[in-house]
Amino acid sequence: MALNDKLVKLLSSIHKVNLQNILMPVPDREIALSMIYMRDVDRNNLLTLLSGKKSKRIVDELKLISRVNIKYDLYCISIKRIINLLNNIKNDGSIKSYLRPKRGRFKPDH
Repeated sequence: MALNDKLVKLLSSIHKVNLQNILMPVPDREIALSMIYMRDVDRNNLLTLLSGKKSKRIVDELKLISRVNIKYDLYCISIKRIINLLNNIKNDGSIKSYLRPKRGRFKPDH
């Protein structure tokens, strides 16, 4: 089963309150990174479970992520960390993400 499908299935199996308690302290960027390949309907379902402010911050992170290069291994690390959290498996520290601008997007005003 693909990581994204595993996450979506897991999200649907956890009670809403427990899901909120697990995800609210997780950094917004980490959640956003794990949502990159989600279908819109699955992404929206997850966002509706979180507070309005957290959902907005995650959407802002998703917009930022869409403008930068994200390596697939960073996505894998992020989604595995979220899956581990939901399965009550302890992760080591927080993910250190380095976002790089996509080439050719920035045009200086010279």
